[in-house]
Amino acid sequence: MTRACPSCGDPLDDRTTTCPSCGAVVGTEVVWECPDCGRIHQKHAPPCSRCGAPTLDRTYPEYDLSDVSRTVRYRDVLEPEYLVVGVIVIVLLAAGVLGAVGVIDLPGATGPTGPTSLDAPGHHDAFAGHETSRIETVWLWGLSDRRERLGRPDLGRSDTLDRFATVFAHAAVIGDHRPTATVEPRDALPSTTPAECERIRLYDARVDRADLTDRSSPGSIASDLTLDVESDRSAPETADATLAGIHVHVGPEGALYVSVATC
Repeated sequence: MTRACPSCGDPLDDRTTTCPSCGAVVGTEVVWECPDCGRIHQKHAPPCSRCGAPTLDRTYPEYDLSDVSRTVRYRDVLEPEYLVVGVIVIVLLAAGVLGAVGVIDLPGATGPTGPTSLDAPGHHDAFAGHETSRIETVWLWGLSDRRERLGRPDLGRSDTLDRFATVFAHAAVIGDHRPTATVEPRDALPSTTPAECERIRLYDARVDRADLTDRSSPGSIASDLTLDVESDRSAPETADATLAGIHVHVGPEGALYVSVATC
């Protein structure tokens, strides 16, 4: 015997408990209805207990389906509410992929600023009573003066190049004090570079505290911070550059680790 789904009207057999067309939950139990007064009887035991009719009709109980959850069918995804949710999910996934590969910047994610340092021992607070940030500024002033005397253009300071310099200064500190540590500076570099940069040049130096003969001012300290420059490379004073960044890190034993980036 077949019956109709009370939700969508599709035919069902006696053994079906869930409509395959709409997902509605339906029962399998049989009840007996009086054709005259409509009274429902749980058993087939005519006559009707209400009106005395001599016959009862076999039927199925009706259910209130308004609060019954149903499964989502493949056809449902074409309905407007499912289409909207699908578009939102696709957009979010696309944004996540593009953010991961650096095509777009996501709030709170690693973007142009990137990680700014490695976990290096020591600090970037002060040296001999002078803020290291002040020592950095004065050193760059001196570099600009030396470039001007050589007829080279002045250098603007770049936050991004500061971060490049920070990463490589920290890598040098870790190399000296944690020789067994595995350090890959490139993993911590900013994900983008200034538009003006075609090539970034990096310079560094380690200056022991004892080699700083005059520590009375940031200028006197900066004047003793001489970078190590290989013979086949241009010094920062003569390099073809317009931007610079610097980081001065105080190592655990008091030596200064200096790293400069130009482009």
